[in-house]
Amino acid sequence: MEFRNEEDLRKLLVSAGINVSGWGHGPTKSVRDLWFEIREGIATIDKEPLLRKLSVTQVKIQHGRRILIEVEQELQDGRKRQRNSLPAEKMRPGESCVSATTRCLSEEIGVDPQKVEILSSSKNPRRVRADSSSYPGLSTQYTIYTVHAKVTGLPETDFWTDEQNNAEGDPVRRHRWKWCSELESFSGFVGQNGLEKV
Repeated sequence: MEFRNEEDLRKLLVSAGINVSGWGHGPTKSVRDLWFEIREGIATIDKEPLLRKLSVTQVKIQHGRRILIEVEQELQDGRKRQRNSLPAEKMRPGESCVSATTRCLSEEIGVDPQKVEILSSSKNPRRVRADSSSYPGLSTQYTIYTVHAKVTGLPETDFWTDEQNNAEGDPVRRHRWKWCSELESFSGFVGQNGLEKV
């Protein structure tokens, strides 16, 4: 479904009974952020039933028996979002999961692509449907690709990184990372706060 502008999108959401008045506050993103996703081809919207669709790459980086988890994001306006998810990135139109992985690690962690070794990538993505924590009330279908990667030169303790993208529609300023045991309370892309890192 195509929209001429952000206001067309807002009208559709409201007509579908979605309360967007709280979007862009607390840990949520704004209608403008969703409009940017659609305009760039990152996400699409089906009208009946109203459904946001996007493809996501999640990256599993191991260090011994621990895996790297994004525990928190700080947005441009200073708001914080709890994450508890693997590094992940929305895929651009026509982008492979391996290419999205390299971009994710470069933009979010500042990793030189030459320090990334792809160990495996999913041939058959899984599809999950859930309410979006970024856009409350909007049901979203995620097509999720998982990539296992080895990355050299990462800190061995908790660390922050600055978002390298900072383009329009990306409200994230920086990320906080932690090495966690796979036995800790972590459930892959889902995390404690629902399906929505990106």
